[in-house]
Amino acid sequence: MGIINISNGKKLSGLIDIETAKKIDGIYSYDGMGGTSLVFKNVLSKFLETVSYSKADLKISDDLMFTHVAEYDSKTIVSASPIDDTLDKTILICFSEGKIEWTKIFEKIIVDIAIESKMIFLVAKNVNTNPIQNSVSCIDLSGNIIWEKIIVNGGGNPSMKFFEGMLYICYSIFGTKGSVTQKLRKMDFEGNIIWDINVVYSLFSNIVVGSLGIYHGNNLYNLDGVKTSDKLIDVGDHSLLTKNGILIIQYDFTNCYVKKIDFNQNEIMSVDISKYVGAIFIQDIYLDKSESLYIITNYQHVVKFDRNGKFIWDLSVDKGIIYDLSISDKNVISVAISNGIRVYNQS
Repeated sequence: MGIINISNGKKLSGLIDIETAKKIDGIYSYDGMGGTSLVFKNVLSKFLETVSYSKADLKISDDLMFTHVAEYDSKTIVSASPIDDTLDKTILICFSEGKIEWTKIFEKIIVDIAIESKMIFLVAKNVNTNPIQNSVSCIDLSGNIIWEKIIVNGGGNPSMKFFEGMLYICYSIFGTKGSVTQKLRKMDFEGNIIWDINVVYSLFSNIVVGSLGIYHGNNLYNLDGVKTSDKLIDVGDHSLLTKNGILIIQYDFTNCYVKKIDFNQNEIMSVDISKYVGAIFIQDIYLDKSESLYIITNYQHVVKFDRNGKFIWDLSVDKGIIYDLSISDKNVISVAISNGIRVYNQS
């Protein structure tokens, strides 16, 4: 199905060739640039045929921008935005074993996707409302909407995290004269609000949730929404919970680091990403079940380290921008690149 093998410690970039791609029903990995434009159009036609829309209805060009990917069992859920004059809708695509199982069109821009408890959760923005409307939706693995809730009218992109059957969302409300209020909401998986509180403002809406509570900025709130500390190291824009600490990103004037801080605020690991790819910007960080670390950097690299910070490999793309990745239980990585989805098998 066009899966590309990774050799440890080597930089790679590769795709299935055009002739092989033409023979696959429901293309799984393709370039979408230059010589593969015919394959791209064929896949787009399949999307539209599935949802019974015409290109005229959607005002779709021959281009899609792939931005998010999530995996569950044999299913890969992908979001792609048509590149046209409106940029106001998203096609959600479900692949199963490399073939398109279903597609669904949202009149919104999807900004985050996650799969929890066999359900797909989406955070999305409706840019056709004034102010822009932010919402969270719950969808089953067959593409049916179970519920949809408005988070806030206006504000920036909300952050979504899960812990022990609960959904936690951090979001901002823009007030008059440039004021910003940040809030934290706890919901169950049926869409019911458990509590909704004001939190101390942080530059980023990112949160980390675990048994000790909810980390936001340099503050800690317990799972009942009560602030218990304001003396922590700032978790910043991208951070993840591990078994023995929190991964955070820190920059200095020349270098970019991923550090692990234990729950007593002591540094127990530091990786200088700049040594490997000359990184000056980190798009996002991810962990697999063994707590190996995957970092999207400079929009064109994915760098893998083991749980102790040892370098494993660096994957690079020569075309497009890397937006997101998902790691399956089968040691397969699906990468959302602006011009397609690539599926890699770690050897």
